[in-house]
Amino acid sequence: MIHSILFNIIKGLLIGVIFLSSITVSGQLARDSKLEASTKILVKVGMGYDKPMADLADRFGGNINFHMGFERLSVSNWIISTDFTYRFGSDVREDVLAGFRLPTDQFLATDGLPADAFLRSRGASLKIGIGKVIGLHTKSPQSGIRLDIGAGILSHYIRVQDENQAINQIFGQYKNAYDRLTRGFSITEYIGYQYLSTDGNLNFNIGFEFNQAFTSGVRLVDFTTNELSPTGRKDFLSGFKVTWLIPLYSGSKGEQIYY
Repeated sequence: MIHSILFNIIKGLLIGVIFLSSITVSGQLARDSKLEASTKILVKVGMGYDKPMADLADRFGGNINFHMGFERLSVSNWIISTDFTYRFGSDVREDVLAGFRLPTDQFLATDGLPADAFLRSRGASLKIGIGKVIGLHTKSPQSGIRLDIGAGILSHYIRVQDENQAINQIFGQYKNAYDRLTRGFSITEYIGYQYLSTDGNLNFNIGFEFNQAFTSGVRLVDFTTNELSPTGRKDFLSGFKVTWLIPLYSGSKGEQIYY
């Protein structure tokens, strides 16, 4: 259920980014030859790699992420941003299906034959943040060291992947019984470098992000242990990310530039 919702969110955001990108390319009316400090509205889209720490490292290994969102960059280089991140990986360290495995590590399907199923890590986070760019270039005053801090919600779960849906024990009414869905409040810090080109054609930032989430299990009972889902988890992440910035609006003193 949750991965279906996340997929629909991502699909909708991607369609919006593609649409807004086409406006940026085909609907440009004016552009300065020299980039000046101005208030900007930006769409951002990118990818990165996260390494789990603390309690999360006991459940998952490293994962890839895709992120997208919007931000406002002021003339004084202050940033207000919102960001959605979707994470996925194949390194799952908690075997929630251990009780169903045959000696061959396969499972008994409904037809009585061995079948395969795989565990995958999935996660998502939604946050808002503020930041500051410390300008390093005279001709491009909004390029330089970027510092951000944010707060939001982080969730993660174990996806059981059985392409043929042949294992009754882990589907039907038990589909979500073993996913260990976990969710909670998170804070995020980012340090990196931002570049806005003088011709406006190349805009990006690259850097390191750190997440500290304080979470609890969402399911009432953990089916593999027959115990209440754990609370008071510390699910931390550290990683590297690259973000492409798409300008939608740029306005400076005395004139406005629309895209």
